[in-house]
This record gives sequence, structure tokens and C-alpha cells, in this order.
Amino acid sequence: MRAGGPQPPPCLEPPAARPGPARTHRRGAQPPRCALARPPGHRRRGPHCPERSRRTGTQPARAPGRTRPVPGLTPRPPAPGGPPGDHRPRPLGTKPRHPCPARRNRRSGTAHRRPPVTDTATTRTAPDTVPENPELLIEDAPADTAADTARLLDLTSALRSEAPRILGFPGNLAFDFSDLGPALAVLTNNVGDPTSGDASGVHTKAYEQAVVRFLTQTAGARPDDVYGYVTTGGTEGILFGLATARRYLPHAHVYASDQAHYSVAKAAGLLGLRLVTLPSNDDGTLDPESLKLASFFHRRVNPHRGRGPGAIVVATIGTTMRGAYDDVTELRKWATAAGDVYVHADAASGGPIAAHAPSAPRWNFTHGADSISISGHKIIGAPVPCGVVLARKNLIDEPVIASEYTKASARTLGCSRSGLAALLLWSALRRLGHSGLRAHILRCLETAQYAVDQLTRAGVRPTRTTDSLTVCFDRPAAWVVRKWHLACEGSTAHLITVGHVTRTTIDDLCRDLRTP
Repeated sequence: MRAGGPQPPPCLEPPAARPGPARTHRRGAQPPRCALARPPGHRRRGPHCPERSRRTGTQPARAPGRTRPVPGLTPRPPAPGGPPGDHRPRPLGTKPRHPCPARRNRRSGTAHRRPPVTDTATTRTAPDTVPENPELLIEDAPADTAADTARLLDLTSALRSEAPRILGFPGNLAFDFSDLGPALAVLTNNVGDPTSGDASGVHTKAYEQAVVRFLTQTAGARPDDVYGYVTTGGTEGILFGLATARRYLPHAHVYASDQAHYSVAKAAGLLGLRLVTLPSNDDGTLDPESLKLASFFHRRVNPHRGRGPGAIVVATIGTTMRGAYDDVTELRKWATAAGDVYVHADAASGGPIAAHAPSAPRWNFTHGADSISISGHKIIGAPVPCGVVLARKNLIDEPVIASEYTKASARTLGCSRSGLAALLLWSALRRLGHSGLRAHILRCLETAQYAVDQLTRAGVRPTRTTDSLTVCFDRPAAWVVRKWHLACEGSTAHLITVGHVTRTTIDDLCRDLRTP
């Protein structure tokens, strides 16, 4: 022991002399680590240990990758199966997790496990399973084609009869493309870009270009300034938008509200982008003050040569449960605290609605969006999931032949793409036109207000965001939820007044809600 000065903790004192020949060491050499014995059950301390900090007089080292807490942010729960050191912003006043999953009790020397992490925002339960039907198994021998056709027609009839009671989900079921049945007898494969020819020639790219042009005009841009293509749905559109943003701002974080679609987290994870989930306002929109605070904080942490790391913002145009519209112009302004900004508008459900809503939400290219994804099977209506993604052309690479084999340029995420989806969207939009789509949207908005009035009389306390097709109300009995296919979250249920939902449907639902 040294005379004076800080004394080492008891766990680092030399052991008592033991019988046997004493070991000797070369002059000036350090004794082996085993010379400092540790009590039974004691775990050797790392540089983060407060005891070692007191012994050396240094501050405890921060775990690698640990970030300072951002005031006012709601921490995201750890990803399922993620590492214990999954570093994310946490509220002030909370302690960081210990880097070791099995810490030692300092008194007893026994190991104890950290209690399992639970998600306080939602209750995680296993999903219902769809049982396997032995009659549908594909065997070695060919099946009876006539019997299989009859089975498929029975399924189609059952789904069609159930369609009027599907109220909780945004797919518009008021369509009929049965006159295009012969299109199922041919392969249409839109390989690569919609504007690029390809070696096979079995495509519908001219129809796809017309769809992209129509929705570009709906989104407030000139067709010559925008690149786009028909996707498999909104999720692919979000993935394309974030991939484009990552090329533009490789050091930026992704900011989205806690009301954003869960596919935002999936896309950010696939692209290796850090997602910062921000709280929402009472109306379901992203809180701009939280975005400003988070952007400013991350610029302080990562100044990136004085320019800041930038910010990638996902604005939700029609949130999942409330149907709220994030303000693209406002979010873009507040995110500049982090540097350059890229805004992707997830307008899968609400884009066409916002384009014709009386309140004129700020959601499109004119308002500051850099890319937009829109679903085709929701408010427009289609028998297969599909959509369109649009992006400013100056953010997209120049077209080059992807391979000699295809002779096509391919800036799309996929190589082979459905030409049938492009045909169906083209047919649906040709039947409407811009004026027909506007009338369709206004009719759906009137039905939403009618639903609010009738649900109020039924005593289930409905709420509705301005110019939204989504109406929330008190969660009813389980049999009502099943019968009307209502979407629920906690004590709240909602319905969405897309094309196939009529006033008669609303009246029938309210009659069931009044049934004890």
C-alpha cells in the first residue's frame, strides 16, 4: 500500500502470502495478472467500472457508440433479438444499460440476469395462425383442374360477398376488372425503367409511363422533372425513397413519428440507417418541436465539417390509425437544424386524398417533398397490391444499360416488375381522370362526416382529423370487430370510408353498435 493518496479498492489489494516458493520477477517487469487475486465470484472490472475510475482518477469511459440522451424524445424499444447494447436516444434521468447481460451482485458474488425488456407502448402477442389445409397440398400427380377451378371460384364469391363489411382497412374494393380477364393469359414483364426498352419486348411500359405521368401531376410536379415507376406497394416506395436519400445524405439519421407505418423501421434497418422515432401531437401529426430538437442535437454530436450530418425526414400523409397529414413544409424547415434535408412523403393512403381535400394539406413536391410513394390498391382500387414511387429526377442517377442480357437501364429496386399492375392502374385512372378522382375523393369525405354524425348518435365518441377518411371511435364488442373487420389499437377502433363504404353500410354498423 502507498502511504497517502487514494487507496485501491479491496478487490485489487495483493493477496495474503501463501505457502510455497515465492515467485520472482525480472526487475522492472510487470507482475502477471494472476498476482492480483480476486475474491471468489468477483468479475474483473473493465474501464467502465466506477471502482477502477476511483483508483486511476479518470472518468468512467463511455460505451462505444453510446449517444447522449435527447430531451423530449421517446426511445424506441430494442429490435427483437437485437444486442443488449442497442444504443438509442433515451429520456433524461434514465440510466444507460450495463454492457454486460449477466452482471454480478457485488454483495453475494452471484450472477443475475437483466429483466426482459417489454414494450410499454403496445402489447406484443403472437399473431393468429392460418392452419394448413391438407386439401390444398400440391402432390406428385396432377390435380383435377375442374375441381380446382370450382374451388377458386367459390373463394372469389366468398371474398366478394364479404367486401361490403370490410371497414377498417384502406383498400378500396369498389372495382371490377373482370373484362380484362384475357390479360391473365399473357406474361407482361416490365424489366428495368419504364422509359427503357428491353430485349424481351413483353412489357406494358407505355401504360406505366401514363400512370406515372398522371400521379406526378397529382403530386404537383412537371412530369419532365420527376422519375417514377410502378411498385409492389407502399413499402417498396419507402425503401426506394430512403435508398435515394442515403446516397444524398449518407451520414444523416431518419426521423419519423410514432404514428408512421411500421415499414419505415423495416426499410431503415435494411439500409443500415439509424431511425429516430419522434412523438406525435394530439391530432396524430409529427411534433415539429421534437424534430427541431433532435436535429439540432445530432448536429452537435456529429458536426460533419461544420455542415452537419443532414436529416432524412419521413412525412406520413395519412397516418395508419388517425389518417393525419404531416406538414411537409413545416418539417423541412425545422429539420434544417441538422444541415441539408431530404423529405420522403409516405402518401400511400392519403396522397390522392390530400391532393383534393378542401383544407389543402402541404404534402407534395411543391411543398418540399423530394420523393413520394402512393399505393394503387387503396383509395384508387386494384385487385393486386401495387403503387407508384416518384422522386426528383436530379436526385436519380443517369440511366445506363444494366446488362447486355436485358438491354435495359434499371434504376428500379427490382429487375422483373409486374406489367399487369401497370395495366390495372392505367385502366382505373383512365375511367376516372383528374375530375373523376376529385369527385370520388369528395364523395368519400362526405361519407366520413356522415359516419361521425351517426357514430355520435350511437354513443361511441367518434373523432376525425381534418379532411381524413379515417374515423376513430370506442372499441366495440369482439363480435362487432370481427363482423365489420374493424382495425383496433388498444381501446380505439377505426373505420375508413374508401369507395366501397356507403351510408347504408354505416347505418348497419351503428345498428350493431347499439345492440347490447
